[in-house]
Amino acid sequence: RYSSYTLQGTSLIFNPLEESNFKAMDSRTIYVGVTSPTGPKDISTATISGVTYMKYTGNAITQSPIVNLDGKTLANNIDYYLTYTNNVEVGTATMTIRGKGNYTGKISKTFSIFDRKDYAIQSLADQINFLESEGISQYPSTDRTAIQNAIDAAKVMLQNADTSAETLENALTSLNNLVTTAQKHLVEQQQETAKKKQQMEDARKAAEAMPSAKAVEKSILKKKNDSDLTGSSFAPLQVKSTKQTKSSVTLKWKAISGASGYVIYGSKCGKSNRIKKIATVKRTSYIQKKLKKGTYYKYIVVAQKSTAVGIKAASISKMIYVATKGGKVSNVKKITVKIKKNGKWKKAGKVTTKKGKIVKLKGIQTPASKKLKVKKYTGLRFESSGPKIATVNSKGAIKGKAKGTCYVFVYAQNGVSKKIKVTVK
Repeated sequence: RYSSYTLQGTSLIFNPLEESNFKAMDSRTIYVGVTSPTGPKDISTATISGVTYMKYTGNAITQSPIVNLDGKTLANNIDYYLTYTNNVEVGTATMTIRGKGNYTGKISKTFSIFDRKDYAIQSLADQINFLESEGISQYPSTDRTAIQNAIDAAKVMLQNADTSAETLENALTSLNNLVTTAQKHLVEQQQETAKKKQQMEDARKAAEAMPSAKAVEKSILKKKNDSDLTGSSFAPLQVKSTKQTKSSVTLKWKAISGASGYVIYGSKCGKSNRIKKIATVKRTSYIQKKLKKGTYYKYIVVAQKSTAVGIKAASISKMIYVATKGGKVSNVKKITVKIKKNGKWKKAGKVTTKKGKIVKLKGIQTPASKKLKVKKYTGLRFESSGPKIATVNSKGAIKGKAKGTCYVFVYAQNGVSKKIKVTVK
């Protein structure tokens, strides 16, 4: 007698009728539209895992076994069903796995049900055994020490028959928390190691992309004109002359991160005066002395960086031109920047524009002396710190390229400059 049936794929599974006048029968399967297999497989040879000791609760204790047969993980209530005996009270319980559907036969597994204290003892002992067998050497030293101290203390507790269940439970919780923390620290340590490794790799690639200091120096020393060196820029170093006397020029510049030193090159202005190496310093300023009064001098500063692939030129300044005092010439004292808005030029310290739009700048140079002239070696120059956000041409026209913020530097021949914040919306 069967009470119902279920269609699963090509199989009709008939479920037994459970009535007092009839003996319950196993489900039966009929194959529809296919050739019937040789017969149900015997589940008694299955491999069972995931069965462990349990803690007494006063209720029926069940398990969630993993049943594997012929390389396949079987499904509960489809390929088999579970029955239990003696699974309520403290002691040894039996779980029986019975074949269902395409499977027949049975296999049994026993498991222990412990009272609170015995369960705490077994759980703590198992955790200690696991940690000692797997090892804790992979964890950071501070965590290793904490875990080992907790293991040693737990062993003492286990040897003392008077140790309460609560104390043992707390010891296990504490030990587990220490392991969790150690695992977290290990991941963080591994991530930090990977980060540093990546930073080193990025630094190596960046260093390889930099020109060698020796090659840059060779190019500077062989220059036959007063033009800027290829690869030079103003923004990183922002070299300028901050003070001049009749016989000296003071140079200052911005520090470059990781620079091992700065090399100053210079000479009198004029094509016939070849530039020379003047000094190498670690600070961000230099005073050249014993100069002629009323004379223009030209300078280049190169920031050098010691890397794994040699000494590199991290940054090359634009050439600046500075006059000593005591003659008929002077230098630029300051720069005023204006933008053209609604057809009129107005003072500005910042610019807001949009992608593709152009804003025109102009700079006004104020000389240090109204009585002396500034000999022009180069006009006002413009440079963007972020050309991917906004570009600027030699005439001061800013063009928005992408959303973001950067700066445009307007600088005179002696390095005096004005920085304009540019926001592209």
